[in-house]
Amino acid sequence: MNVRVLALQDKIPSTYAPYSEMPFFYPLGFHLIAVHITRIISFVPDYLVLWGMGLGFIALFFMLLFFVFKKFKLSENHAVLAAAALCSSISIQFYFFTGLYPVLFAIDIILIGLLFLFEHEMLAWVFFPIAILIHPAIGLIGYALVIVWTITQGEWKRMLIPLVGSMLLTFPAWPLYESFLRFHAVKEWAAVQSIDFGII
Repeated sequence: MNVRVLALQDKIPSTYAPYSEMPFFYPLGFHLIAVHITRIISFVPDYLVLWGMGLGFIALFFMLLFFVFKKFKLSENHAVLAAAALCSSISIQFYFFTGLYPVLFAIDIILIGLLFLFEHEMLAWVFFPIAILIHPAIGLIGYALVIVWTITQGEWKRMLIPLVGSMLLTFPAWPLYESFLRFHAVKEWAAVQSIDFGII
């Protein structure tokens, strides 16, 4: 529905009109990309485009996990098995079958950032703000992983300035997510439950 609402307007919507008057709350990063892809290949139904993107994110998730596990000195066979186990987990399947593609996309972005971080590449610090833009909750988890990794490696002196700089890059995104951060409010959740999803 987020993609269809964005497709109907040439600006960031304030509500889910014409489907609902509920405030538009969901993170925009993924859907702004998705709506342009659906316009480029308009001959394919939008839900199939999103489904295909979700499959692509899971495939990328598997490959990235494989390389992450290799960084932790696992053999290729063990890395493949560990990556396959995580890809087939209930959480990943839940995200895919419920259409939470931004979560999958943000996880992939974080894994790419971690791989660059393990190689001590400064480019790593760009990926975590991107993850925040895609999905703020997952992006924050990414930063938590970075902080834990920094503490365990004892590299605070080298990592502190890039970490703070990367966090500062996220500030412009937060005003976009005011409604998302307020989404725990009972009235807004009740509004979601009241939508007739059969019309979508």
